[in-house]
Amino acid sequence: MAGLGRVYRMKYKEGDRVRVAPIWWLAWSHRGQEHRRSSGTIVKKEAVAQLRAELAKLTARAPIVDEARVAFQDVLDEVTRHYATQEQRSANSLSGRIKNLLNLKFGLSGEIKAVDVTTGQLQSYQDARKRSGAANATVNRELAAVSKGYSLMIEAGKLGSKPGMPRKLPEGDPRQGFVEVDKYREIRDNLSPAVLRDILDFGWFSGWRKGEIVGLLWSEVDLKARRIVLPGSRSKNGKPRVLPLAGELLHVINRRNAERWVNKDGVEVELVFHRDGRAITDFRKVWGRACKAAGVPGVLFHDLRRSVARRLIHAGVPETVAMKVTGHKTRSTFDRYSISTDADTLRAVEAIATVPTNDAPRSVENRQNRKSSKVVSIRKAV
Repeated sequence: MAGLGRVYRMKYKEGDRVRVAPIWWLAWSHRGQEHRRSSGTIVKKEAVAQLRAELAKLTARAPIVDEARVAFQDVLDEVTRHYATQEQRSANSLSGRIKNLLNLKFGLSGEIKAVDVTTGQLQSYQDARKRSGAANATVNRELAAVSKGYSLMIEAGKLGSKPGMPRKLPEGDPRQGFVEVDKYREIRDNLSPAVLRDILDFGWFSGWRKGEIVGLLWSEVDLKARRIVLPGSRSKNGKPRVLPLAGELLHVINRRNAERWVNKDGVEVELVFHRDGRAITDFRKVWGRACKAAGVPGVLFHDLRRSVARRLIHAGVPETVAMKVTGHKTRSTFDRYSISTDADTLRAVEAIATVPTNDAPRSVENRQNRKSSKVVSIRKAV
């Protein structure tokens, strides 16, 4: 199969020795671009068969007449269309990624022919975004959108292949920020207008995501039954969620009920949280100033969610119930959110120090020895 493709095994260093990985990899070229993937097998014959199948796909594919007319902009538009059709909840963040991908200062343009985009150009984009201060995870998501767009265009028969994607950048551990109660109060004191304080209070006492809060509708609020029913279409995990209204949460909703807005056409605005009837889409600048004034610059609204998860656990609420309140679908994510802080660990150590050592339970061996031994009076023994 010389000149068409190859199978090979990865080599890696282990100390001073060079070792060969057992899994076979496939590599082949199409339209000047090299494509690689793992075969997932340690048998060379099976890997070769997979390579032949990949090459057969290329020869069997019908020629794409208008491929040269497809622009890079069309690729990104296809991703946007797909997200809208599938009602993906990350559609809002996708628009920001596409905006960066089309920013000329990062080296790409919507007018470039899709077939002319190379791995080198995407690598240059990756480097430029890193220099601009973008987080590794952000750059990875942006390039993932590009890869998804090309895959969709290939499925639709509009393109025959896609450029090789740069290696993903390493991503750090998940954020572990928390907001303590005194800082919550200070942030609140520095936050305005009043509707933003209500959003903060709702997040502090519910652990809901910001998007779930600012998008809350009166049709989802049952004041008589004192509960909110969040539909699965607005929940990140796709499942509906019920939040009982009591205490401070009820106070927040009552305050918002007093601020219901009717537009100039006499139609009542459905949004619970609004600015003079307008949706609240972004308040990062106001939030940042409030956090800076409170002495906690860099705190994110999402940090409230972690704080609520931890407070629920400290209050003795069963984890399954706590997950229903915050809307966590998987135990692994909830465990990550209820991470202990240094202060938690310190309290645990201090608690250990208060336990009298003479009250510590004896070992099984000591208890058995005590049972088998016979108590003898000292006077009688003498």
